Amino acid sequence: MHKHAKISILCAVVTLSSIGVWSLANALGQEHMVASPFIAAEHPDTPKFNSHVVSTGKRNPFSVTARTANFSGGKYSGILIESPNPLYTPRGLSSIGFSYKGSEQGQATVEYTGPGLVVNRATANFGSGKNIETSKDGYKKVLLSSIDMGIPANSSIHKIVIAPPPGGVGRMLIDDITLNGDPVKKAMHTTFFQVNSGSPTGPLSAVAAVGACTKQTTSVKLENNDNRPVKIFFTLGVVDGCETNVQAIFPTMQLNTPGVTTIGYVTLQPNGRPGDSIISNSPSCYSGSFSAESVRINCSTDKFPNGQSLAEFIVNNGFQAGSPQETVDISCVAGSNAIWKFNLDDGQADWTVTTDTRTTPATTKKVRSIQNDDIYKNLGDIGVFPFGCTNCTNNLGVPCCAPPATPGSNMNSANPPGCEQQGTGVSFPPPPSTTWNPNPPQYAVCNPTWAPICNVQRPASCNGGQITITYMGPAKPNSKPLKKNLLFPG
Repeated sequence: MHKHAKISILCAVVTLSSIGVWSLANALGQEHMVASPFIAAEHPDTPKFNSHVVSTGKRNPFSVTARTANFSGGKYSGILIESPNPLYTPRGLSSIGFSYKGSEQGQATVEYTGPGLVVNRATANFGSGKNIETSKDGYKKVLLSSIDMGIPANSSIHKIVIAPPPGGVGRMLIDDITLNGDPVKKAMHTTFFQVNSGSPTGPLSAVAAVGACTKQTTSVKLENNDNRPVKIFFTLGVVDGCETNVQAIFPTMQLNTPGVTTIGYVTLQPNGRPGDSIISNSPSCYSGSFSAESVRINCSTDKFPNGQSLAEFIVNNGFQAGSPQETVDISCVAGSNAIWKFNLDDGQADWTVTTDTRTTPATTKKVRSIQNDDIYKNLGDIGVFPFGCTNCTNNLGVPCCAPPATPGSNMNSANPPGCEQQGTGVSFPPPPSTTWNPNPPQYAVCNPTWAPICNVQRPASCNGGQITITYMGPAKPNSKPLKKNLLFPG
């Protein structure tokens, strides 16, 4: 990686400022990225910081002012450049360009996803860029190269922040921002980022570079949003180095079977009443799943004719070798009897999902929440495995849920090729007092091979914050599977 003397790769909350010229490959135009003024402070009307578009005769530049040198707690102002479309993640930053008046110690920071799907940041001072020209009205036009900044080719660019020098006092004017030579549209409204009790915040506060992360604890909250009580079962996977006792994670849970510590349950009261939620702040690694009204099953039963949906996750696993990821998903592989929702709040790194592997690098998207639907309505939903889609994009190894055509036979034309018979491998037996559904639903269409959108992840070394898993209520019956993939006809 080529390094410039005045450039650093970051993954922490930073105070920024930069004015220069950048360009994105792949012909990015102004309709894709928008520049807007912002203030990060305790109050939106603070006299300490200001950021807005002004009129100075022939120009309408951004004016960014800092009247205090106290940038503690992530308080600062500047310009945020990002796409208004959350599905759009431009690739291939080569340079950014802009004109400015003010200190050359102002900074520009780029947040991007590079090789290995790791989120990083690169920061450069205005003065480290190439000085293109000085206009008659005193604006310096600057070009900052992605090569000098150490940003790998074809990285996915999330956002760019331009801000005054950290701790600097004064005013800077910024104009003529371009990406790939195309003008960037200006937003007139100033965005406000709340700073609470000095906690770092701002447009870059959600992501931290792996090298700058610290060991933290990801909390998990389970709650009931339904107006009826619900019995939730918690099943722990057996993972080396991770907790295998549900009561060590949620002390109020009861063991489903005495002496078996990997399966427990809790009855959550209706939403809004005492006992409608539980939370774990355990720093231990744990990998598990929540299921509603029954222990885990792999096929539909007389009690659950549309099978069962699971809320799955692994957290606090940063000790694992390689590049471990905290992961969340909702599995409707065995059907859908419950609607689950994950809210992914805070932490040192954003949660992301790979949406298209046909690009180089693969296209990713930030994710703040996921939710499943009824049994045949999960195709194309981020963070959700559709019915029967064991690997998100195919049904290899899916359970054989149709009973044998003849006693002792493993064959039934209703079962897909290569399915796994009940009672073998990872299959779960039917719960007590139930029998398998003699006419199980037909498995659904899976996502295309280039859209592995079912697992939402972030680097386990950059964990923290809270995952809130909400039981929204029972799923509705749905007996009409798609005949073909209408969302992804190609």
